Formats: sequence, C-alpha cells, structure tokens
Amino acid sequence: MFAEVGDLLVDQLGVDSRVVDDVDADIIDAIGGVVRLRAITDHVLALLSAQAERVGVAKRSGMRTRELLMANGMAPGVADRCLRVGRALGELPTLYRHSSNGFFSGEHVDAIVRGIAHVSTRTREPVGSEAIVDLQTTLVGQAISGASPAELMALARAAAIEAAPDDEDTIPAAEDATVNEMGWHQGDDGRLQGSFDLDVLTGERLICAVDTASRPRPLPDGTSDPRSAARRRADAFRQLLDCAVRAAADDATSGAPRTEVVVTVPL
Repeated sequence: MFAEVGDLLVDQLGVDSRVVDDVDADIIDAIGGVVRLRAITDHVLALLSAQAERVGVAKRSGMRTRELLMANGMAPGVADRCLRVGRALGELPTLYRHSSNGFFSGEHVDAIVRGIAHVSTRTREPVGSEAIVDLQTTLVGQAISGASPAELMALARAAAIEAAPDDEDTIPAAEDATVNEMGWHQGDDGRLQGSFDLDVLTGERLICAVDTASRPRPLPDGTSDPRSAARRRADAFRQLLDCAVRAAADDATSGAPRTEVVVTVPL
C-alpha cells in the first residue's frame, strides 16, 4: 500500500515545480497539509522501524535495523530517531495519540521521547509511573502550545532537577555518568555537527586534554598563531582522535578494554 501511495505522490507532484496555483490561501493550505503528511510519515516510519526490529527483518537480511533503514535511503540521524521513537511510543499513549494524528513533527516527538528518557534515568522512575505520566502530559501540552524541540528538552531537564531524589545514596546529577549523551549529524554542506551532555569528570578530562593541545603556537618566523581559539580547539580535538585511533589499533600497547569471543571447535 505505502509503495503505491509513494509512487502516486511522485507521479502527481514530481513533474511540475509548481504544486498549487499562486494563491495565498492555496499555498498556506498546501503547506499545512504537507507538514501533516510529513508528520504522519515520520510516525509510520517509527512504527515500521520498531516492527522490523521486533520481528528480526534486518537480522535475516544480514544487517542491523539501523543499516536496513539506511539501505532504504534514510540518513543515519533520521534512522536513529525512528528507532528511538518507535521503541518508546508503545509505552507513551498520550504522545502516541497525538503523533498518530499528525499533530506533532518527528522532531517534536523525538524531543518528548528523549526528555522522558532523561527524566526517567535521572529520577529512577519507570516510564509507567505516575510522575512520568504527568511529565508526558506536560510535555505534550507544551508542544501543543508551540514549544520547540529544544524548549521541550530544557523543560525535561528542569523537571529532572526538580524531581531528583534527595537521599544520600543518590549520585549528584553533575557526577552521574549514566545519563551522558553524545550525538551528531551531517549538515547540508556535508560537515559533521554534534552535541554532547557529559558528567563533570568526563567534561573536565575533555577540557583539560583539549586545552593542553590547543595552546597558541607561533609560526616559524616568530609571528603569533593566526588561528582563532575555536580553530585551535578543533585542531586539538583532531589530535585527540588521532591518539585514540592509534590506541585502538591491534598492535597498541595500551587502550580501551576489548570484548573477545573464544570459540572451541571439537576435533
């Protein structure tokens, strides 16, 4: 069914560069309809991704689910988002209802899913608990009111700070490495863009390593380093990656621990 619908849309819209007449009302209506169509498409893709993972389609094809999605033309970041949302929607009925109606974009749905996961990890509250259900309702309401995905994540982080348990055995948020996150995506120009959220110890290690390697270096003729501070930090980060690659080599004398599998074949 979906293949036929896709072919029909391509046949109808892929020929003429002008989708509708040059009438304001028609253009606005078309934009609203296509935005909702995109939201529904994102929702269905998330459900199909979760279904493919559940029944093992990718495994039988010799791939991971993420690789299967990418093989069908999906960008890596979008594939990750579809899997993340698809795994979570079944436990978030309020969000599911609004997502299935095409009310939220895929970015808004993903922000709510990531926000709920962040609060659940920070507070140790299961997804089905009353606190998480209330948070889900709050985030959905804020999204309906026009909050952006970034604002939804900020609200979730504020909720996590407010709801964090006060007992002495709880690890402070600044030191909790279990909620560390790092992500990246490729921009329209092909460059890699990313973000991270790290505990204070890991952050201090990163800052110290980058700071040490990003100090200004005068040119051979004695003139000052022409690079900006941001450029020096980027160059230092590249040096750190070079060191990490060498440490991960098979002949490295030191590096991160590796997982090994020992197979015993009887003769």
